[in-house]
Amino acid sequence: MAILLTGCHAKRKVTTQKPAYVQPEDRLMQVIESWIGTPYRYGGESRDGTDCSGFVKAVYIEVYGIALPRTTKAMLEACRGINPDQLKTGDLVFFEISGNNFHVGIYTGDRRFAHASEKKGVILSSLDEPYYVRTFIKAGRFL
Repeated sequence: MAILLTGCHAKRKVTTQKPAYVQPEDRLMQVIESWIGTPYRYGGESRDGTDCSGFVKAVYIEVYGIALPRTTKAMLEACRGINPDQLKTGDLVFFEISGNNFHVGIYTGDRRFAHASEKKGVILSSLDEPYYVRTFIKAGRFL
């Protein structure tokens, strides 16, 4: 008596795909778009509510893995100043609202920037709006 044992198994070809490369500028815009409409909250730095420096700090960690200072004034002092004509996507733009009260946003190209507005939460605005032309004080770069 003979017992015939056979097994069946199919060879499976295993392939791995590398994730598609996403340009840093595209990744930045994806992350910013996910923040649009987040309400303003003084001292906040999450999608539940954020202030301007909290928004910038959180986006920089998520997109670039760079830990920025927590306050706008500290960011203003720590970044390298650049000529506003040389702004690139991801650079920071600073405004002096009054005395020692500063505001920061992330440049997104085409003279626009993303920031957390006290009245509207996270929005995109134009550097050419009269208010921002009047209060602009510095373009800065951490990248």
